Amino acid sequence: MKKNLGKFLIPFLMLFSFFSILNAQDNEYKWSAFINKKSAYINEAVYLKYTCEFQDRGELYVIEFMPKSTERFEIVSLSQTHEIHDSKRIQTYEYIVFPTLSGRVDFDFDVIMKKTNKDSIENTVLGRDNAQFEEYTIQKIKQKKLSLEVKGHNSRLVGSFRMTEKKDTPKLKAYEPYHLRITIKGIGDFEALKSIDFSAVDAKVFADEPQTKFTLTKNGYEGTWSQKFAFVASKNFSIPSLQVKYFDPHDAKLKVLNTKAIDVEVTPAYTAEELLDVIDDEHLKFKKEYLYYLLSFIAGFLLAKINFSQFYPKDEEEDTFSKKVKKSKTLEELHMLLVLQDGRRYKEIVADIESTKLTTLNQVKKLLEN
Repeated sequence: MKKNLGKFLIPFLMLFSFFSILNAQDNEYKWSAFINKKSAYINEAVYLKYTCEFQDRGELYVIEFMPKSTERFEIVSLSQTHEIHDSKRIQTYEYIVFPTLSGRVDFDFDVIMKKTNKDSIENTVLGRDNAQFEEYTIQKIKQKKLSLEVKGHNSRLVGSFRMTEKKDTPKLKAYEPYHLRITIKGIGDFEALKSIDFSAVDAKVFADEPQTKFTLTKNGYEGTWSQKFAFVASKNFSIPSLQVKYFDPHDAKLKVLNTKAIDVEVTPAYTAEELLDVIDDEHLKFKKEYLYYLLSFIAGFLLAKINFSQFYPKDEEEDTFSKKVKKSKTLEELHMLLVLQDGRRYKEIVADIESTKLTTLNQVKKLLEN
């Protein structure tokens, strides 16, 4: 009878000891959990908050809480705060979750409560090296389970956005760059926005890499995305309309950001008459527009990566017209050189180039050698 009583008491004492430990932990700290919505769409931001409130300053406890992403969701830390209120420690963890698959998802993360003793703390403060003071207990517990119903959609981009554009007046001179900047602002997955492709435009296109600037908030990533472009051409061209589709979870529908097509009118940068007819019998006349046309022409070819360095020799020995002619690599460069050097003297050659009577670089160089 005594043996049977002992067999009964041992499990009872173990169970009593286990619940005593739990009660002691409940007396020392208490966890709470919060989720801001019961349902969400794929890639929609969901806010989670976990709080541990201690009955005192909680100096003996170290918390290890690091939730990991899974195939069903991505979790990102928003903030971790530690405060003492009424001599009680409050530890708060905030996370943003982005569901990746439809269906029900449960958040039941593990947290480790690591408790040290006072001797171990004194040993650390005093710099002692004694293993007998390195005593601690580890308790692994489950957070309160939070559940979310995830709904699907057919869009790669999710959020709430608006698009603006900054652009030049669509009327310019040949080889003068036309500038355009597309900016998208709002809240959503900015990393899902890709570089805009204007390669089909009948012009030389220069594009910067997209620039993003955003911060993580309770509603998700909030900020801006922008990309700059420059178009250079010698004739009229059109920039097509742009469409960016996205799913707005607040209105639960697919939306489209639009820009209108842009027709750019390009006029010649100069004419032979404008550049050659600059001298009369009485005095030299300099027109302001000549300088504008010349600078526009040079700027355009620089953007097109044509080397004009031979027009600006590094020393006096190289600064001769004949060497400039020899170094000319294209008919366009030599044409401009003749106009700048002596428009009246080379008027016939310039006119033949513009009328396509002279079509090759070697033809013109031979005429200049004679």
